[in-house]
Amino acid sequence: MTVLMPVIGYFILFGDFTSSLFSIVGQRIGLADTEAEEFTVNSLHFIYFGVLSFSISTIVYNIFCPDVIKIFSNRYEFFSQELAVITMERAKAINLELKEVFNLGETFILDDRAGDQSEKGSTRNDADGEKLERMRNAGVRSSREHWLSKHSGPVSNLLHKKYELYDNSGFGIRTFVFFSYLVSTLLMAIPTLITAAQIVLSLFN
Repeated sequence: MTVLMPVIGYFILFGDFTSSLFSIVGQRIGLADTEAEEFTVNSLHFIYFGVLSFSISTIVYNIFCPDVIKIFSNRYEFFSQELAVITMERAKAINLELKEVFNLGETFILDDRAGDQSEKGSTRNDADGEKLERMRNAGVRSSREHWLSKHSGPVSNLLHKKYELYDNSGFGIRTFVFFSYLVSTLLMAIPTLITAAQIVLSLFN
């Protein structure tokens, strides 16, 4: 729909009704016929190109803005909703995504492999090993709640890191979109400012 805004704006702004409306405004503020016609044409062009700039800005924003920033209004909303569904596999996928996209070198311990490796060199009797194996076979360690309770710290850091990295990414695109929105606002405001200035000047004539 955003792509069609300039086309829709063309038919609206350059229609007879809109043109006559600007012409009437020009006459009401005391402009001559030629001046009123020039005011109408200039106003239509300012508004049209303002709409065009707004449309381009919105298209670029929708294409390049990360989904995590578009969907969630802030980091706390993202964190609370993600934490409700996060699993070890999902956390590992997020960790891999951050390493591939942002070359993240930070390591998050999301499973018990590090702990298992550290125990290899320690003395542990067969009973403890069998007990641990039974727990694994019973699926205790594979449950989401059990896993999350043991790794809440790394998971929390991972989720906050993901939002932070995406929120601070794409500086060039952000700057372009910001100034495009600013330009579109200024362009669409120019006819109003000109009209206001003409009205103020007419009060002193």
